[in-house]
Amino acid sequence: MISVVLVACAFCTQADNAKEYLFHSWTTTPIIANVVVGLPTEIELNQVKTLIAEVQKKNTSSDNTTAQKFMHAMIAGIEMEYEAEKVSQCLSYIESIDENLHGIAGSRVLRFQLRCAQLQGDVKKAQTFATLLREFDGAHIEDAAVLCLYDIERAMQENDNELAQQLYIDFDTLMCASGAQYVRIPVAFGYARVAKTQENKVYALLRLSQWLEEFGYEEETVRELLLAWLSRLQPRIEITTSSVIPGIALLATELATNSEFDTADANWEEITLLVRAQDFQEAILLLEPLAEAAGERQDDAIALLSMVRRVTPIPLIDAFECSRDSKLPITMSRTFNSTTVQDLLQQAIKQAHTTGESAWLHQAFLLLLQEERQIDHAVLAESCRLIGEYTQAKQFFVKAIELEGESVQLVCGLADCTRDSNAMGIVIQSTSPDDTSSYWYWLANVRILQWYAEDGGEPVEIAAKINRLRKKDASLGGAQFISEFNALLF
Repeated sequence: MISVVLVACAFCTQADNAKEYLFHSWTTTPIIANVVVGLPTEIELNQVKTLIAEVQKKNTSSDNTTAQKFMHAMIAGIEMEYEAEKVSQCLSYIESIDENLHGIAGSRVLRFQLRCAQLQGDVKKAQTFATLLREFDGAHIEDAAVLCLYDIERAMQENDNELAQQLYIDFDTLMCASGAQYVRIPVAFGYARVAKTQENKVYALLRLSQWLEEFGYEEETVRELLLAWLSRLQPRIEITTSSVIPGIALLATELATNSEFDTADANWEEITLLVRAQDFQEAILLLEPLAEAAGERQDDAIALLSMVRRVTPIPLIDAFECSRDSKLPITMSRTFNSTTVQDLLQQAIKQAHTTGESAWLHQAFLLLLQEERQIDHAVLAESCRLIGEYTQAKQFFVKAIELEGESVQLVCGLADCTRDSNAMGIVIQSTSPDDTSSYWYWLANVRILQWYAEDGGEPVEIAAKINRLRKKDASLGGAQFISEFNALLF
């Protein structure tokens, strides 16, 4: 069994300055993290390529030690982020290591195995290595960052943006506490890399810029940094005052007015920080008096108040006019743009996944789907599935998979529409009863049992399966599923 100390000693005795610089740089600066975690520029990518070339040129040792194999695995693990053929090479080096690694060496190997599985599209293997890395004692902060981004991506795939944001906030706090400031910007770019929508792509960067201001950086410096960060995103983010993203609209307003925070305006800095934090209600309370009173900030306040009111999230219940008798939605409360309609559909989906379907939600879905415009295919697909419109849902699921590739929720949703027990079995193997994928785990299980019962399956086997599932969760997935499981027992 080899310890991290022995690995370090092995490197020191046979590594030259270039190799030492490689490993030192990896754990103390963002040079490599920019490439393997974030969104590198061509300059950053070339810096890493040059560094690796120097290591490979000077590495003339023919030793076949664990340390040497580990070093080759690390180099391939970097290169595979921009050269797909290096994935198999990285795995080959890892498989050749026949000793248990601990500390940073152990966590780095698990991290590479997780990334290899992700790059190969092997959902089951990725989940396995993610679990092992999560349980690993003393994982290096950058390896933990890769795991965090894996969890964030899964949350986003399930349209749980609130969870994705909380995962990022928690990890960013950990990076600050552990002194790993150099990883913060790469992780913020990593968040943008795994995000699908523009709102999600800018979330971490806007939050990081807010922290810099609160920490004491000059506002102009922070704006310049933010603009440089945003320039890396593809497709490019339009910096306009009409942007539906509050932080971007605020940035455009500041640029248009060449706004510098005036210390005489005691509330203005607080207001802009509230907007960046998306605490819109508090921002509105402070903006309204400034917008009504004559003063040098009045025009800015009016423009910002208009923008905030335009983009303030609408609670699902406020989007409808409801019948006085049935209390069910009967019409939309007003006209909403496509972004808001998509947000409302996502709220309805999340509510259905959490508490189960209801007559109120069914009617809400019907009204929102009548507003269909430029809505994400995955959102449309899941909305149609939840109200039983399986033919239309199937079309949207197929289109979403063509555009985005297979994910747990898309495969499971399509399988529900096509009564595909085999696909549901794969979903069960790729999910867990007690993490962010739990909804799909319980949906797949209940559907397989329902289809088995409809095909004349043995009641005793159904009851035995349900009893086994109760051991994983006595509530059988919660309110949205327990009644369906119980119905199979009678």
